[in-house]
Amino acid sequence: MPFVALFNRNGTPPGRFYLHDHGLEAFGDNPIENAKEYTRKTLKSFEPEKFYYLLGVLHGRKTRTLNERIIELYGYSNTILKEWRGNPDVDLLNVVNGRRNRGFYRPCGDTLILLGREEEHRRKSRSLSEYFGLGVTFPRGLLARQVFYEGL
Repeated sequence: MPFVALFNRNGTPPGRFYLHDHGLEAFGDNPIENAKEYTRKTLKSFEPEKFYYLLGVLHGRKTRTLNERIIELYGYSNTILKEWRGNPDVDLLNVVNGRRNRGFYRPCGDTLILLGREEEHRRKSRSLSEYFGLGVTFPRGLLARQVFYEGL
């Protein structure tokens, strides 16, 4: 089950952040709490208020010599206000251990499926509040059976 936790952010802007099981050990003995804290710290550093809403995917990389906590932040711009069901601009920030990574970026297939389902869900909803108020339907096996829904 690739995604093991979901964190909702009710602030400005609102957001949903998914914790992937790949590299989960990079988040330590309490990966869900540590991933939530890493998300909070990252959001404080990167001016999220310039976006209308955010989606994020967290994962890690851990070897004997490497411990990377990674968050892919997808910021949906205010151009979406003109037409809610339109085609929004999306900015990507790839943050590794608290620092923006400006190099080559490769989202995994699980992330692409997740983002696609989120976008389908947004286009079916009538507003931002409806979009965040209703759950997204994902294909079987993408989310763990017991996903933790916790606020940031």
